[in-house]
Parts: sequence; structure tokens; C-alpha cells
Amino acid sequence: MDDPELLEPVRPGIFRIEIPVQGPLQNLNYYLFAGDCPLLLDVPPLFGPLVDALERAIRKAGVSRLERIVLTHAHVDHSGSAAEVSRRLGGRICAHVDEVWRLERDEEAALREVQRMGRFAERCGFPPRRLQKTLESWRRWRVLTERCRVEEALVEGEVVEGGGRRLRVLHTPGHTFGHLCLYEERERILFSGDHLIRSITPNPDLLVGEDGSWRSGLPHFVSSLGKLEDFDILVAYPGHGRPISRVARRIAFNLEHHRRRLREVLEGIPGRGSTPWELAAMLFPQVERETATMDSWLALREVMGHLEILREEGLVELRELRDSDGLILVTRK
Repeated sequence: MDDPELLEPVRPGIFRIEIPVQGPLQNLNYYLFAGDCPLLLDVPPLFGPLVDALERAIRKAGVSRLERIVLTHAHVDHSGSAAEVSRRLGGRICAHVDEVWRLERDEEAALREVQRMGRFAERCGFPPRRLQKTLESWRRWRVLTERCRVEEALVEGEVVEGGGRRLRVLHTPGHTFGHLCLYEERERILFSGDHLIRSITPNPDLLVGEDGSWRSGLPHFVSSLGKLEDFDILVAYPGHGRPISRVARRIAFNLEHHRRRLREVLEGIPGRGSTPWELAAMLFPQVERETATMDSWLALREVMGHLEILREEGLVELRELRDSDGLILVTRK
């Protein structure tokens, strides 16, 4: 890994620390606000070489001590090493108040969530062998994250100081329910995490309760996109990929993508009804590959998001079949 290439100035006193990765995400982007009150936006997974490279890049930028580590959301590629980075470089760990529970939960709580998701996937018709591999894959990812304590729980509209700039917190739920972006009004720049990415549409969150109830982040994601339309944004710096210079166009693309997907989901429901997994396999045929474990779960999460919107609009019904261990059947109304 060639450390000098990781550090790229994007604005005076603001650096992008880029770590290349394989796959559609292209890279991992972390943003350092140097100068007064040094702030780091997001951190890599808890993997020694990645954390070492991040630390060297930060020190190369002339920063030896951080004031804040702000996390856009609790996914491993944005928060996994927060506690370790704070131990090495200081910095109060900050995240949106709705994301604190995920960052602070212990292994037992995380395992219970996985078990709830597994039971819910079974009710959606997820193939048992595929589900087992998906859960095993998730456990492998868990070693790349460490529980951390959030010292500043942020809320919508709050302003944090970073590198001599005033950064406004925008709560943009959808990809996770506590996702946040940072907006710098004077320069009209947005640090968008996974809410806006140039190359892909982010996958929506899915929360499953102890009682089997569920809710999707997709309706919130659509609303959050609409909220960004009210801001004058010159450029967005995402958590993956290159900067987005045509922000309004990217927002419009994402909104149209989901409008189109809603039609496809509704039209794909046969007269006899369908399980959510059957709809996911129809819309994303690549998940039929035996190796597509996490992709299968992500496909199901997206379909559940569209089904929630269609249910709210009164266009579909989701009901549990009797004598089937709660198998969910989707029918048109």
C-alpha cells in the first residue's frame, strides 16, 4: 500500500484519505479536517494494516492529535476501528443519537439481532442453506469491528467544529436509521457518507423487533433525498468513489430508480401471490448464485423496503400463512 497516494487535499485544510478496495464500492474514503480542532470523518474496519495506513496519512497531514471522530453511520467500513483510532490519536467519538445503540452494543446484543434477522429471513422464504452461509459471512465481518463509546450524540441541525470550519449535522436516515451527513454552508460542500454515492444506490436498513415486526429505512431514505434538495450543494464528497459534482442530478437519479423499482416489484407479484424472497430473486437474478450470500440478504432488504412503501400506499398486502411457521405471502390489493 503506497501511503503517499492515500492522502489527497480536496479543499484547503481538508484531506481525503483513500483506501482502494475491490468490488463496486471502488474505495473507502475518510476525510480529515486539519488545523484548529482536527476532525476525522469515519474510520476503516478494525484491521491492523488499514488502521496503520490511516494513522500514517493523518500524521503526514501534520495532525498528531484529533479533537473529534465523527461517524456517519455504524457499518464496519465506516466505524469498525473508531475505538482503536481514538486510543492512538485521541478524539471524542461522535455519531447521530439514533446510531448510538449500534455502536455501543455488546456482542450478545449483536448476536440477538442476527438471530432476529435470520428468523425473519426464513419467514420471507430465504433458502435455508443460503441463510446459513449468509449468517456465517456476517460473523466473519464482526471481527473487523469493536464496540465503542459515543461521547457526543449528535442531532439534526447541530454544528460541530472541524479544522476551523462549522459543519452542520444533517440527519439522513435510510441506509441506516441514524445516518448523518455534514454540510459546510460557506463553501456549499456536503460530506455524504453512504447517503449519496456516485456509482451505486445505497441499500436501505431493515430492523426486526423481538416480536418479529419489521421496518425498512427505504421510506426514510426517499424523504432524506428530498430534504437535500433544499440545500445549495456545489459538490458532495461520499464515503466511496469520486466526488459528486452534479448533486441534484444524482438525487433525481436515485429517486427515479426507486420509482421504477416500485413499479417492477408491484408488477412482479403474480396473481397467486409471492414470498418476498421470490420477488428478490426475480428482480436480482444474480442472487441465485451459490456464492451470493450477503448480496442475497441485501436484495431482500431492498425488496422489503419497496414492499413497505407499497403497503403504505395500499397497493399490496403482506400476511402470514397459517400452518407455515409464519411464512409471509405478498399479494396485490
